[in-house]
Amino acid sequence: MENEKMAHRFLERKVLLPTIAAVFVLGGLTVYLFPTLKVIVPLRLKYTRNKSPRMYLVPKDRVVTDGVDSDSGYEYTSGNLRFRVPLQAIRTFDSEYAKAFVFADGKSVIVAGQKDGDGVLSALLGDDPEQAEAMRRFWGEENLRSEYAAVKTCLHATPDKGGIFSSRTELMRLPSMLLLKAAYSPLGDVIYQYETKRFRGFQFGNPQQGRAVFVYLFDMSDRLYRIKLSALDQKEIDLLLASVVITPRG
Repeated sequence: MENEKMAHRFLERKVLLPTIAAVFVLGGLTVYLFPTLKVIVPLRLKYTRNKSPRMYLVPKDRVVTDGVDSDSGYEYTSGNLRFRVPLQAIRTFDSEYAKAFVFADGKSVIVAGQKDGDGVLSALLGDDPEQAEAMRRFWGEENLRSEYAAVKTCLHATPDKGGIFSSRTELMRLPSMLLLKAAYSPLGDVIYQYETKRFRGFQFGNPQQGRAVFVYLFDMSDRLYRIKLSALDQKEIDLLLASVVITPRG
Protein backbone atom coordinates (compact mmCIF):
# COMPACT_ATOMS: atom_id res chain seq x y z
CA MET A 1 0.00 0.00 0.00
CA GLU A 2 2.81 2.36 0.96
CA ASN A 3 4.60 1.53 -2.27
CA GLU A 4 1.49 2.40 -4.27
CA LYS A 5 1.26 5.83 -2.57
CA MET A 6 4.93 6.52 -3.28
CA ALA A 7 4.48 5.52 -6.91
CA HIS A 8 1.42 7.77 -7.20
CA ARG A 9 3.31 10.74 -5.73
CA PHE A 10 6.21 10.06 -8.07
CA LEU A 11 3.92 10.08 -11.11
CA GLU A 12 2.29 13.33 -9.94
CA ARG A 13 5.73 14.87 -9.54
CA LYS A 14 6.74 13.76 -13.05
CA VAL A 15 3.69 15.50 -14.47
CA LEU A 16 4.09 18.60 -12.30
CA LEU A 17 7.79 19.23 -12.94
CA PRO A 18 7.46 19.72 -16.72
CA THR A 19 4.47 21.99 -16.07
CA ILE A 20 6.46 24.12 -13.63
CA ALA A 21 9.39 24.18 -16.05
CA ALA A 22 7.11 25.31 -18.87
CA VAL A 23 5.72 28.11 -16.70
CA PHE A 24 9.24 29.31 -15.90
CA VAL A 25 10.25 29.18 -19.57
CA LEU A 26 7.16 31.10 -20.67
CA GLY A 27 7.65 33.57 -17.86
CA GLY A 28 11.26 34.09 -18.87
CA LEU A 29 10.31 34.59 -22.51
CA THR A 30 7.64 37.11 -21.51
CA VAL A 31 10.15 39.11 -19.47
CA TYR A 32 12.69 38.89 -22.29
CA LEU A 33 10.21 39.83 -25.02
CA PHE A 34 8.20 42.41 -23.06
CA PRO A 35 10.15 45.46 -24.34
CA THR A 36 9.64 44.15 -27.88
CA LEU A 37 5.94 43.42 -27.40
CA LYS A 38 5.50 46.82 -25.75
CA VAL A 39 6.37 48.40 -29.11
CA ILE A 40 4.83 45.87 -31.51
CA VAL A 41 1.40 45.44 -29.94
CA PRO A 42 0.43 49.16 -29.78
CA LEU A 43 1.56 49.64 -33.40
CA ARG A 44 -0.51 46.69 -34.62
CA LEU A 45 -3.53 47.97 -32.68
CA LYS A 46 -3.11 51.54 -33.90
CA TYR A 47 -2.50 50.67 -37.55
CA THR A 48 -4.73 47.72 -38.37
CA ARG A 49 -5.04 46.62 -41.99
CA ASN A 50 -8.76 47.40 -41.92
CA LYS A 51 -8.48 50.89 -40.44
CA SER A 52 -5.14 51.95 -41.97
CA PRO A 53 -4.55 49.93 -45.16
CA ARG A 54 -2.36 52.65 -46.70
CA MET A 55 0.16 52.32 -43.88
CA TYR A 56 0.98 48.88 -45.31
CA LEU A 57 1.71 50.21 -48.80
CA VAL A 58 5.31 50.19 -50.01
CA PRO A 59 6.59 51.80 -53.22
CA LYS A 60 6.52 49.69 -56.38
CA ASP A 61 9.19 50.15 -59.03
CA ARG A 62 8.05 51.87 -62.21
CA VAL A 63 10.15 52.59 -65.29
CA VAL A 64 10.26 56.09 -66.76
CA THR A 65 11.46 56.62 -70.32
CA ASP A 66 14.57 58.78 -70.34
CA GLY A 67 13.72 61.71 -72.61
CA VAL A 68 11.13 62.40 -75.34
CA ASP A 69 11.05 63.98 -78.78
CA SER A 70 11.10 67.76 -78.79
CA ASP A 71 7.80 67.83 -80.67
CA SER A 72 5.95 65.71 -78.08
CA GLY A 73 3.25 67.91 -76.61
CA TYR A 74 3.65 71.43 -75.26
CA GLU A 75 6.55 72.63 -73.14
CA TYR A 76 6.04 74.36 -69.79
CA THR A 77 8.41 75.80 -67.20
CA SER A 78 8.10 76.29 -63.46
CA GLY A 79 11.21 77.72 -61.87
CA ASN A 80 14.11 75.58 -63.02
CA LEU A 81 11.89 72.59 -63.87
CA ARG A 82 10.84 72.08 -67.48
CA PHE A 83 8.39 69.47 -68.77
CA ARG A 84 6.02 68.61 -71.61
CA VAL A 85 2.43 67.39 -71.69
CA PRO A 86 0.18 66.71 -74.72
CA LEU A 87 -2.18 69.48 -73.60
CA GLN A 88 -2.38 73.19 -74.33
CA ALA A 89 -2.81 75.37 -71.26
CA ILE A 90 -5.76 77.74 -71.21
CA ARG A 91 -4.63 79.54 -68.04
CA THR A 92 -1.62 79.74 -65.75
CA PHE A 93 -1.29 80.97 -62.18
CA ASP A 94 2.00 81.87 -60.56
CA SER A 95 3.05 82.45 -56.94
CA GLU A 96 6.30 82.58 -55.01
CA TYR A 97 6.60 78.82 -54.53
CA ALA A 98 4.11 77.28 -56.98
CA LYS A 99 2.83 77.55 -60.52
CA ALA A 100 -0.42 76.11 -61.89
CA PHE A 101 -1.19 75.14 -65.47
CA VAL A 102 -4.88 74.70 -66.27
CA PHE A 103 -6.06 72.72 -69.28
CA ALA A 104 -9.45 71.83 -70.73
CA ASP A 105 -11.70 69.12 -69.26
CA GLY A 106 -10.73 69.92 -65.66
CA LYS A 107 -7.11 68.88 -66.13
CA SER A 108 -4.32 70.75 -64.38
CA VAL A 109 -0.70 70.52 -63.25
CA ILE A 110 0.57 72.36 -60.18
CA VAL A 111 4.31 72.47 -59.47
CA ALA A 112 5.54 73.56 -56.03
CA GLY A 113 9.18 74.00 -55.14
CA GLN A 114 10.70 73.20 -51.79
CA LYS A 115 10.90 75.98 -49.26
CA ASP A 116 14.11 76.41 -47.30
CA GLY A 117 13.95 74.41 -44.09
CA ASP A 118 11.08 72.29 -45.40
CA GLY A 119 11.21 68.50 -45.48
CA VAL A 120 11.83 65.38 -43.44
CA LEU A 121 15.54 66.00 -42.92
CA SER A 122 14.98 69.46 -41.49
CA ALA A 123 12.30 68.12 -39.16
CA LEU A 124 14.55 65.34 -37.90
CA LEU A 125 17.94 67.03 -37.76
CA GLY A 126 16.93 70.54 -36.72
CA ASP A 127 19.54 73.26 -36.20
CA ASP A 128 21.38 71.71 -33.27
CA PRO A 129 24.49 69.71 -34.32
CA GLU A 130 24.20 67.48 -31.26
CA GLN A 131 20.56 66.69 -32.05
CA ALA A 132 21.50 66.00 -35.67
CA GLU A 133 24.25 63.60 -34.62
CA ALA A 134 21.91 61.82 -32.20
CA MET A 135 19.26 61.44 -34.91
CA ARG A 136 21.82 60.08 -37.38
CA ARG A 137 22.87 57.44 -34.86
CA PHE A 138 19.25 56.61 -34.06
CA TRP A 139 17.90 56.48 -37.63
CA GLY A 140 21.06 55.22 -39.26
CA GLU A 141 23.44 57.33 -41.32
CA GLU A 142 22.36 55.66 -44.57
CA ASN A 143 18.70 56.58 -43.98
CA LEU A 144 19.48 60.28 -43.50
CA ARG A 145 22.11 60.81 -46.17
CA SER A 146 19.56 62.78 -48.25
CA GLU A 147 15.96 64.01 -48.23
CA TYR A 148 15.14 61.34 -50.80
CA ALA A 149 16.66 58.59 -48.64
CA ALA A 150 14.71 59.75 -45.57
CA VAL A 151 11.39 59.83 -47.45
CA LYS A 152 12.10 56.44 -49.04
CA THR A 153 12.89 54.96 -45.63
CA CYS A 154 9.57 56.22 -44.23
CA LEU A 155 7.55 54.98 -47.20
CA HIS A 156 9.04 51.49 -46.93
CA ALA A 157 8.20 51.26 -43.22
CA THR A 158 5.08 49.26 -42.35
CA PRO A 159 3.50 48.35 -39.00
CA ASP A 160 4.34 44.68 -39.52
CA LYS A 161 8.05 45.35 -40.11
CA GLY A 162 8.69 45.12 -36.38
CA GLY A 163 9.01 41.57 -35.07
CA ILE A 164 10.07 39.86 -31.87
CA PHE A 165 13.52 39.25 -33.34
CA SER A 166 14.01 42.82 -34.58
CA SER A 167 16.80 44.78 -32.96
CA ARG A 168 15.92 47.28 -30.26
CA THR A 169 17.07 50.15 -32.49
CA GLU A 170 14.86 49.00 -35.37
CA LEU A 171 11.86 48.75 -33.07
CA MET A 172 12.43 52.09 -31.37
CA ARG A 173 12.65 54.05 -34.63
CA LEU A 174 9.70 52.31 -36.32
CA PRO A 175 6.99 54.42 -34.58
CA SER A 176 8.62 57.68 -35.71
CA MET A 177 8.97 56.36 -39.27
CA LEU A 178 5.29 55.43 -39.32
CA LEU A 179 4.33 58.80 -37.90
CA LEU A 180 6.10 60.50 -40.81
CA LYS A 181 4.68 58.01 -43.30
CA ALA A 182 1.17 58.87 -42.11
CA ALA A 183 1.66 62.35 -43.57
CA TYR A 184 1.95 60.77 -47.04
CA SER A 185 -0.85 58.21 -46.70
CA PRO A 186 -3.68 60.59 -47.78
CA LEU A 187 -1.93 61.19 -51.11
CA GLY A 188 -2.91 57.91 -52.76
CA ASP A 189 -3.75 54.23 -52.42
CA VAL A 190 -0.74 53.08 -54.44
CA ILE A 191 2.88 54.28 -54.45
CA TYR A 192 5.34 54.01 -57.34
CA GLN A 193 9.02 54.87 -57.21
CA TYR A 194 11.18 56.13 -60.07
CA GLU A 195 14.92 56.41 -60.57
CA THR A 196 16.42 57.98 -63.68
CA LYS A 197 19.68 59.71 -64.56
CA ARG A 198 17.95 63.07 -64.06
CA PHE A 199 15.79 62.59 -60.99
CA ARG A 200 14.35 60.18 -58.45
CA GLY A 201 10.92 60.23 -56.96
CA PHE A 202 7.56 58.80 -56.05
CA GLN A 203 4.07 58.80 -57.51
CA PHE A 204 1.15 58.64 -55.10
CA GLY A 205 -2.12 57.44 -56.57
CA ASN A 206 -3.43 55.78 -59.70
CA PRO A 207 -5.23 58.10 -62.15
CA GLN A 208 -7.70 55.32 -62.95
CA GLN A 209 -8.84 55.27 -59.32
CA GLY A 210 -8.96 58.99 -58.55
CA ARG A 211 -8.77 62.41 -60.13
CA ALA A 212 -5.60 63.64 -58.41
CA VAL A 213 -2.14 62.09 -58.52
CA PHE A 214 0.84 63.48 -56.61
CA VAL A 215 4.43 63.17 -57.78
CA TYR A 216 7.40 64.03 -55.58
CA LEU A 217 10.56 64.52 -57.64
CA PHE A 218 14.07 64.92 -56.25
CA ASP A 219 16.75 66.29 -58.53
CA MET A 220 20.31 65.01 -58.31
CA SER A 221 21.17 67.74 -55.80
CA ASP A 222 18.31 66.44 -53.59
CA ARG A 223 15.97 69.37 -54.23
CA LEU A 224 12.30 68.39 -53.95
CA TYR A 225 9.52 69.32 -56.40
CA ARG A 226 5.92 68.49 -55.54
CA ILE A 227 3.61 68.06 -58.51
CA LYS A 228 -0.15 67.66 -58.33
CA LEU A 229 -1.74 66.28 -61.48
CA SER A 230 -5.52 66.49 -61.71
CA ALA A 231 -7.49 64.38 -64.21
CA LEU A 232 -4.42 63.43 -66.28
CA ASP A 233 -4.21 59.80 -67.37
CA GLN A 234 -1.10 57.68 -66.81
CA LYS A 235 0.07 58.11 -70.40
CA GLU A 236 0.05 61.89 -69.99
CA ILE A 237 1.81 61.59 -66.64
CA ASP A 238 4.44 59.31 -68.16
CA LEU A 239 5.12 61.84 -70.92
CA LEU A 240 5.53 64.59 -68.33
CA LEU A 241 7.98 62.50 -66.30
CA ALA A 242 9.94 61.37 -69.36
CA SER A 243 10.33 64.98 -70.50
CA VAL A 244 11.41 66.49 -67.17
CA VAL A 245 14.54 68.60 -67.35
CA ILE A 246 15.84 70.31 -64.21
CA THR A 247 18.37 73.05 -64.83
CA PRO A 248 20.97 73.73 -62.13
CA ARG A 249 20.25 76.66 -59.87
CA GLY A 250 22.29 79.75 -60.56
